[in-house]
Amino acid sequence: MGKVEEIMTTTHGFAPIRPGLLVTQIHQKLREAILDGTLRPGDALRDSVIAEQMKVSRSPVREALRLLEAAGLTTKDPNRSYVVLEFGEDDLRELAGMRLAYETLAVRLIVHSDKAVGDFSLQLKALRAALTSGSQAAIAAADRVFHSSLVALSGNSRLIEGYGRIQDQVELTLISTDAPNRGSDGMVERHELLVQLLTEAASRGQSGDVVAELESHILQGMGCPSLLPPLH
Repeated sequence: MGKVEEIMTTTHGFAPIRPGLLVTQIHQKLREAILDGTLRPGDALRDSVIAEQMKVSRSPVREALRLLEAAGLTTKDPNRSYVVLEFGEDDLRELAGMRLAYETLAVRLIVHSDKAVGDFSLQLKALRAALTSGSQAAIAAADRVFHSSLVALSGNSRLIEGYGRIQDQVELTLISTDAPNRGSDGMVERHELLVQLLTEAASRGQSGDVVAELESHILQGMGCPSLLPPLH
């Protein structure tokens, strides 16, 4: 039994799915399998196999696969099955650049607003728990929550929406390049430093130090330290 078949058998025995929710639930199951590392980059996603194992028709499966493609998690060549996307060096650099644009803008907006930064205690606690578990997927997910919370604090709805569109790709990139394991030493401390610098920057109204640290944090974490010269 292949990997896709094994994954899909876990859905057997679920309560019947209402027709209107088929695409959403199929998409959710496949997305989770990709982001938790069960499905790896390059793995095939055959709509016929998935439909058979989920006991559904192929039409909602195809629509779910198209949604995954739109989110940048899968790709499809003409006359071939969908596959989980494999990221190359150029993809890593582009995603790192996008993160820099979104997250540093978020920090600058936070610093020059009247918003309370808070201590990010829940996000840091989740990160510690993920590191203790040793699960790459859990670490990547906890890191995602931390940085999403940072961007959300900006209060800029379009910025938050744009950042949300690249998060699945970033998370998959981190997992597929073993980044959570490579960067696990001192990970909590690096995030604590970001919170500390952001708090200090907000109190002074000056974002230079925290932006510089955040840029280094992102580029190192994405494995692209030479993408931009250091700000300091």
